[in-house]
Amino acid sequence: MQTRLLSILFFLSLSASATVHVVNVSSFQFSPSSLSVAVGDTIEWVWVNGSHTTTSTNIPAGAQSWNSTISPNVTSFQYIVTTPGTYAYRCTPHSLSMTGTFTATSTGLMNVTTPELSLRLNAEKQLTLSLQLPRSVNVNFVILDVLGRTVAAENPNTQSAGMQQYIVNVADLNAGYYFVRLTAGEKVLTRRIYIN
Repeated sequence: MQTRLLSILFFLSLSASATVHVVNVSSFQFSPSSLSVAVGDTIEWVWVNGSHTTTSTNIPAGAQSWNSTISPNVTSFQYIVTTPGTYAYRCTPHSLSMTGTFTATSTGLMNVTTPELSLRLNAEKQLTLSLQLPRSVNVNFVILDVLGRTVAAENPNTQSAGMQQYIVNVADLNAGYYFVRLTAGEKVLTRRIYIN
């Protein structure tokens, strides 16, 4: 039996409060058309009217490109910022007049001690999330692909203080990078994992 090596990488910047930045898509414009964000934040394009796309045109090395329709049938699209730098995008049908940018800065490695999260992936593609809680809090987590789409979610009941463990089967996920975003009370922690 051939076993595959599974590796896991931790996201370099742990966000204590990741932000979702909404960009309205309407009337041949992105609004706002320019943003300042942090690595770990999410950009969400939201349809207002018309038929458009959000399509990356210039991104930092190592970042994931994107191309999504924004229309009455696809009313929103989310992108998680993973790399610092300046990102440019456009609406493909209206590329001469409908463009936007955002600039991402690295938050640096933060010493987040409360709560603490560790991840472990075994050969059977089961992801174990170990969470040390300082007090009783509501806990939920999602696993997102690099385009910000939710591929798994869990919303356990309020958890008591101490060590908690959750096991998620990720065998159905394709090889690549994913993000685990955990919310525990007011804290939001994000880790990047690689599954191969």
